[in-house]
Amino acid sequence: MAAMDQAVVFALVESFRYFGVFIVLGLIGFIIPIPEEVLLLIIGYSSALGFFNLPGAIITAILSVIFYDNVIYWLSRKGSHLLYRFYPSAKRAYVHKYGKLLKNHAGKWIFLGRFFIWLRFMGPAVAGSLHIPWRKYLAYEVAAAMIFVPAFILLGYHFNVQMDMVIAKLGAVKHILFIGIVAILGFFLTRIFKKKQGRSSL
Repeated sequence: MAAMDQAVVFALVESFRYFGVFIVLGLIGFIIPIPEEVLLLIIGYSSALGFFNLPGAIITAILSVIFYDNVIYWLSRKGSHLLYRFYPSAKRAYVHKYGKLLKNHAGKWIFLGRFFIWLRFMGPAVAGSLHIPWRKYLAYEVAAAMIFVPAFILLGYHFNVQMDMVIAKLGAVKHILFIGIVAILGFFLTRIFKKKQGRSSL
């Protein structure tokens, strides 16, 4: 019984880890002012440490970004004020310029929007407001997420693996180095993100 109880507890802890990833990715850009890239790198790095199962982490992250982008799409499509309460600049930011791009080349810009920080939110928001067909939106959104999410998670994962090979004898130094690199990356990406937000609110 003791062994079974331990297995149940371990399974619950594992579930909460993935649930945490699912929730936190949804808060990125709303409550947590950092780009998704930073968290995905950390998830990949943590997977190499054994904190996550790599395929499980990738699948969870893909489902999370698709789910929350679809929430934004539908809130925008319905004209919900809840969307603008969390992201006030969505009323004006890039609507005209990005809207024209979506009208002319919807699939291409829905796909590319995931790879640009300042368009990542506007993609589903503008697509919803323009009533781009949901199935079309979903197809390109899924295609982009299945490239973007694994790319950054695997980058973080392989960074850990390669650092193990290079500085195996230095212990915690590799973790400090990784945290430093991610912090610097996060700082610059966040500055870009905030600048774009600032311009969009003018």
